[in-house]
Amino acid sequence: MDKEHLFPLYNLDVGLSLVRPQLEDLRFGPFSIDFVEDYESKVRELTQPLQLQTSMKFGGGEVIGDEIQAEPVYARDWICTAHALHKGAEEKSFLAASPINDGGLWDLCELLTFFTGRRVTADPYKVRHGAAYRYVGKGIKICYQAIHAVAHAWPNRERFVEAKLEMALLSQNQAVFDMIQTQASHYTTALDIVCAQYRPKAANAVENVRIDKKTKSRLKDAVEKAVYECEGLTDSQKQSYVRVLSARMDQGLAKGFVAKLEDVLVDFGAVDVPVLTEVKERIRFIDRIRNAIIHNGRLPTPAKDETQEALGQRVAIIVNDIIPEINRQAFYRAFGFDSEDRQKFALDESPLREFFVQGRLGPIIQQMSDLSILDKLFGELNCDTDEDDGD
Repeated sequence: MDKEHLFPLYNLDVGLSLVRPQLEDLRFGPFSIDFVEDYESKVRELTQPLQLQTSMKFGGGEVIGDEIQAEPVYARDWICTAHALHKGAEEKSFLAASPINDGGLWDLCELLTFFTGRRVTADPYKVRHGAAYRYVGKGIKICYQAIHAVAHAWPNRERFVEAKLEMALLSQNQAVFDMIQTQASHYTTALDIVCAQYRPKAANAVENVRIDKKTKSRLKDAVEKAVYECEGLTDSQKQSYVRVLSARMDQGLAKGFVAKLEDVLVDFGAVDVPVLTEVKERIRFIDRIRNAIIHNGRLPTPAKDETQEALGQRVAIIVNDIIPEINRQAFYRAFGFDSEDRQKFALDESPLREFFVQGRLGPIIQQMSDLSILDKLFGELNCDTDEDDGD
């Protein structure tokens, strides 16, 4: 790569243009952002999500509300709204399955996607995302701070990879909003990775017991010897048992999914210790949804006195809001946002505590609340699922 290069950035939206000079002064690694001259008009061409507009009329001592649903508007193609100026030392991209020698461009696009809530990309990569210029997710609350957040996260990318969360971030970023099936699948995949890899610091969180390779190898040898000495088994049965037991030993003494998720939520301050029974039930409901999506592609059975429609609405909000928020909170911490940073960027204002402690969910979310759309995702809304810990 040349010492200085300009890359078009597609789909970047940071809100008001009056903050552009300040944002253009920011640097992250070798990059700075240069917005196009007609930024405002280009942003108006970007995809706009479904909107609910409410009007109220007062008369006769009554308040009459009228809700109008404005359909989403989709961009005709990728829209260039800015350029990434690469100047200075060479860098690699780390937020991928393996490092990429692209000067850090991939990482820049993934971080901008995560913090803005739009799929941001550049010419070398936009073909990989298909029609994902339609992506409109949940970005940082104060949109012009997204680039400040990228600057904060940039030096912690290798730390993020050391935490083994890079594939969770990529999955979260691929949860394209106008493809509900993809959204549910990617968010739950990211959650699985978060619960497996995130290391809580809370006092009650017991680290998964890690056994060194030499000790694990000796243990496998001892188990294999014991299996082969056992009478009454055929050679093929012994081989099968050795494979099964060897795979289980590779997992170590890790906790189940529900226990891991509980530790993660305690670490976030989303639940308190001791964890109350009703809170544990809400955590287990997340696991039921996860298992339903992963194993059956269907909703769990409604609770007693709950209609299928109410269950569908509840699951829609959890899939669209609660599960990705758990992932986001893990990512913020792994990218080095401490409590002061999270307060500065308004990242702690999440719905997690409200749901897990108070049992409250926000208003029905856009088209995800439509039961017919949930039908397309989950099929018939009457299929139960196993309630195991999903190790």
